[in-house]
Amino acid sequence: MNIWKGKAVCGGIAIGTACVYRKNEESIKYTEDKEGEKEKYAQVKSLAIDELDRLFSRARSEIGEKEAQIFSIHKMMVEDMYYNQSVLNIIEKQKMNAETAVLLTSKNFESLFRNMDNAYMRERASDVRDVSDRIVALLKGKKRVLPSAVKENTIIFANNIAPSETLQMDKGKIAAFVTEGGSATSHTAILARSLNIPAVCGVKISGKIDGKRVAVDGYSGRVYIEPDDKTIERLTKKIKEKEKNLHKADAVTKSGKKIKLLAGISAPEEIKNPAFYGCDGIGFFGSEFLYKEGAGFPSEEYLFDAYRKAAEGAKEVSVCTLDIDANKKGTYFGIFREENAVMGMRAIRLCLKYPNIFKTQLRAILKASACGKMRILLNMIVSEDEVIKAKKLLDEAKNELRAEKKEFDENIPLGVKIETPAAAVISDNLAKICDFFLIDANNLTQYMLAMDRKNLALSDLFDRHHKAVMKMIEISAENAHKNGITVGICGDIVSDSDKIPELLKMGIDEITASPAQILRVKRAVCESE
Repeated sequence: MNIWKGKAVCGGIAIGTACVYRKNEESIKYTEDKEGEKEKYAQVKSLAIDELDRLFSRARSEIGEKEAQIFSIHKMMVEDMYYNQSVLNIIEKQKMNAETAVLLTSKNFESLFRNMDNAYMRERASDVRDVSDRIVALLKGKKRVLPSAVKENTIIFANNIAPSETLQMDKGKIAAFVTEGGSATSHTAILARSLNIPAVCGVKISGKIDGKRVAVDGYSGRVYIEPDDKTIERLTKKIKEKEKNLHKADAVTKSGKKIKLLAGISAPEEIKNPAFYGCDGIGFFGSEFLYKEGAGFPSEEYLFDAYRKAAEGAKEVSVCTLDIDANKKGTYFGIFREENAVMGMRAIRLCLKYPNIFKTQLRAILKASACGKMRILLNMIVSEDEVIKAKKLLDEAKNELRAEKKEFDENIPLGVKIETPAAAVISDNLAKICDFFLIDANNLTQYMLAMDRKNLALSDLFDRHHKAVMKMIEISAENAHKNGITVGICGDIVSDSDKIPELLKMGIDEITASPAQILRVKRAVCESE
């Protein structure tokens, strides 16, 4: 038995058969038809963007919108001006065909990223390669070859595995990933955690291991090649101890406090994710997706149908009120230019500016509340006045439905998402006029630190554990309990198992995570005091 030591990326234990995934290197090819190669590249770029849009939709359905953003980043790379200029310059000046130009551009950009000081930016080298491999495959008119997991409990060994490859593999047969490259911050690692697949990186793969029995301990980062019976017995026992009744059991701390675990979704289809059934309901049902489809505003019946499906498929659903991304604002409201859309006319500001549109959503939520337990969650609150005005519109919607003799929950809870510093500071006042809080740690961090969390140049400065952010979380939780309401939290911070005990000590009652993360969060809660 050989033991290889790497870095633990995603907890879990897998025992199965090794499959080594090798990618073919391309040879350099020249061309005299420069214009033809440029035209071919332009056509394939459009195909790559279409593929990435489909992957985004698939990832959003399987693992949630946040994790699916990986493919939005890949799409941005395909559209990047400097990347495209490099490809076209190589075709023009070096007379190389499009495939070779893409591969050389990829190598140059990969080298550029790998030499950066920022760890997060270094990890983007693998994303560049993934995007480039996709374009090359399309240029050759071929599908990308994925590792063939021909039987159950296949353990994939590779130099690196791209995010799109991770998503497209047969996850019913793949038991674990082991890679030489990558890190805990790579997009592949994020997907592995979202899919709850044990993973270890930084392992030196040597020798012929194809077809051999192997075991992967995603907790310790150890990989066992041809493990002996004692090791198998020990790991099997460890699996049973870690997973014992975890799916069925409540999330209860060692001190006996029950924590409600909820899933974050953007479409009813995401409830189909098997991991969803280990949670207590939906902590937030995002509204953006429902307002992205079609050329006009969704009808009340369309919204009602989506909320009804969610209400019937979950024990409890919190629906976020209307928010629309910057692109769709123009579609819905005509000319709509903003220097900084993240801090502009959005969420509750749009709801109060266009009350009839807001009331359409409120009516749909109220009608769906007759089909299951629903809660309403207000976004981007900065004042008590906003909550009071929203409640007035909710009362108007209730009166209309009463007149129409429609059934709904008369006492539907209305909560506030704590995502602005203003909301956190006045949380004592807000708690007096609402029924629950949900702290959006990602947005709260963004606004507290005055940093766009999607700006890659700021990734090493974007500290989701910043003392100021943690203090705002603590204040909000304290004020919620002081006024007799519950407080939940969502955002990337809940994926850090080490931070969950600290959040629970602050008084957090509910944790909202992507469906695939629920089991890992539950484990961290049960291990907390």
